[in-house]
Amino acid sequence: MTNKALLIVERPWSSLSDSPQQCSVLPFFQSMERMGELISVYYTSFFEREGFRAALNHLMGHNHKRAILYVAAHGDGIHLTGNDGAPNLRLTTALAEVFAHAKVTKNLDGVIVGSCFLGTNEATIEALFEGTGLRWVVAYQAAVEWLPSMLVDMKIVSHMACLEEKEFCCRAAMIEAFAEALSLFNPVCEMAEDEDEERVQLKDAVRIWIRSAGKGNHRVYEITDEVAVSAWGFATNDQDESSTEFEAA
Repeated sequence: MTNKALLIVERPWSSLSDSPQQCSVLPFFQSMERMGELISVYYTSFFEREGFRAALNHLMGHNHKRAILYVAAHGDGIHLTGNDGAPNLRLTTALAEVFAHAKVTKNLDGVIVGSCFLGTNEATIEALFEGTGLRWVVAYQAAVEWLPSMLVDMKIVSHMACLEEKEFCCRAAMIEAFAEALSLFNPVCEMAEDEDEERVQLKDAVRIWIRSAGKGNHRVYEITDEVAVSAWGFATNDQDESSTEFEAA
């Protein structure tokens, strides 16, 4: 058994009548496990609040030393949603459930919220993130295309699962790990849409937060721009790559 786990909680993406094949993130991550990545994959699904809570309780019963949680569902910026007729789950409720677990467990490193627009809720994410044992959170602030975002998420999981415990105490090491993951992808690839249905590039779709390590220091920082500079040579809001100046923290 590896000492690292990927915990996947997924809401069905469509009804059976619309998509009998029922696409899922599970086989993508299982392929990583089967190809020798040092991570064990655990999976369950949910439809509504109680199901989400039960799914988290089930997954948190793992006995690995370290884990990453991946929440996979449609999102509208306020809710985790679905096309299955079940009630929507408010983001604040879902994150409160996740971060409640993170406060009492010592082995949950990070969370990826693979849902459209939920990364726009920075105040909610940062407030709930503080005071937990989490090291990092990744979310999207636009309506992302399913397959491209899935590939991005896989690469992030692969790199973050490889970090040693001591590297979580080093901001530069965490920035570099995220940068190495994202450097595989074209930052100006239009793989999302904003609320006005304007196309959004990868560099402007993803958001990344980390929590400072060290005794008495639990502040949460967004490091998206620092990761972008390390991965691609320019910050997310810069148009002219050559004009960007960056001073490492």
